[in-house]
Amino acid sequence: MNEKLYLIQIEHNSRERERLEKERLARQKVIQNDIDEFKKLKMNARRYHECQMMRDYINAASKYRDENWIQWASDAVDWYDPIILKPHEKLDYADRSSLELMRRVL
Repeated sequence: MNEKLYLIQIEHNSRERERLEKERLARQKVIQNDIDEFKKLKMNARRYHECQMMRDYINAASKYRDENWIQWASDAVDWYDPIILKPHEKLDYADRSSLELMRRVL
């Protein structure tokens, strides 16, 4: 009889460990999701700030540059801006974060 109770206790302990591990993994997943979202927030804030600086530059340079360049630069910044994310015929081939070519040009 003692052996049967011992085996039941072992099984119970095993199930409890599994339950606790599932809870730990679930908490870890929630925490990791928050960390990942914060990284995105930080990256987007940096990109937004860069866009504000580029718009200031475009505004200052508009006295010296032609209208085609001003339009191109404005469209490029709107493409890069994490709030606007305007499509761009050429820049859509690049990754917005790394600014590296990410797909083959057709």
